[in-house]
Amino acid sequence: MTIEGGGSLGGKSADIFNLKLIHLPEALLGGMSFNPKILKQLIVKSMPYSLECYKSREHKLELLNEAIKTGDGNAILTIVLFLERTMKKSLFNLEIGRRPMALDHYIHHLLGEEPSNNMFDVLKFFSRSDNAAMLKFKLATKDSNASSKVASLKKCLESHFHKEETLQQEAYVVQQYIDLIELQCAIQENYRNEKNISNPVTPKISDGFVGSATMSTLSYSCLYHYDKPENFFVSPLSIKKSQKLTDKQYLWKAMIALIIQKRWNDLESLFKTKTWMGGIKMRSPVSFDRIVSLLHHMNAPKEIKEKYCLLVEDLDQRIQIASKCSCHEIVLKTYKDQLNRCQIEEYMTLLKNNTPEYFFANELLNDTSIKWKK
Repeated sequence: MTIEGGGSLGGKSADIFNLKLIHLPEALLGGMSFNPKILKQLIVKSMPYSLECYKSREHKLELLNEAIKTGDGNAILTIVLFLERTMKKSLFNLEIGRRPMALDHYIHHLLGEEPSNNMFDVLKFFSRSDNAAMLKFKLATKDSNASSKVASLKKCLESHFHKEETLQQEAYVVQQYIDLIELQCAIQENYRNEKNISNPVTPKISDGFVGSATMSTLSYSCLYHYDKPENFFVSPLSIKKSQKLTDKQYLWKAMIALIIQKRWNDLESLFKTKTWMGGIKMRSPVSFDRIVSLLHHMNAPKEIKEKYCLLVEDLDQRIQIASKCSCHEIVLKTYKDQLNRCQIEEYMTLLKNNTPEYFFANELLNDTSIKWKK
């Protein structure tokens, strides 16, 4: 007969024996019912067990120590929660505080629960200021009223983030979040005061607008306030500056808004930069092949896609993206620039007969002025 289900007892019989073993009086088992080594095996192996026979402080702490020796998080947390339930709060805090591994599992468990002020008190008691600060932040963000949410966040920032040297980076993020909510409140108020019923694209701001992501706010601004000057708080450039967004973040949302509205000249203006010689060059922090993919995904006209295909400098890459986005004439022109007749002949087999691109390929192949590579 073995305790772990081996030997002459096996399967369900062993489980029943182990369960009975924990409940039998200590005198009948020579102390085995209080043997924490036996119990920890049952917990780790997910076998039936009972903790009710562990009533004294010494037995409970011995059980906790054995659980810690296993390094098994579930076993440790099981005993910790048992101690929390059956010991005085002051004694529980004292003993858990002496055991870092048990404390870490306990804190991790608390942080996974619904935030509460009681949880905050526990974190402060154990000097987990960083965890306590983040908990207060979570509690503040749950406020559905924008004004009181901002007030709570400002109080949280001042009381818990600014006072901790190790949380200065987090403090900066919290401040940005406060600024964003205040901006969104101002945009919402501006919308209410300046509804333009003659503008068919003026949106109805949903209740979830305040508290939405920064990029969602920028999307709204690009779509409905693109032409506003930078010094107007609702303009895309103002939001880019106040929220410290990158050129790439701003460009992506601006492109989407302009493509939706088919503002092709404004789209092109995003990329025009002056050279030191006074000329104009097309530059972008987003690669032009990605821009072509975006145009294709948003069903932009063929001639617009072709224009941006030609801005992809790497010829192999240009051929790849042009082929993917059905810009067949760009593929053919690029092969022509490479003087690659064989590739044009091969690509022509992929084209439908009697289509403009098919005729264009045939025209290139019949052009005697082209000196093809041999």
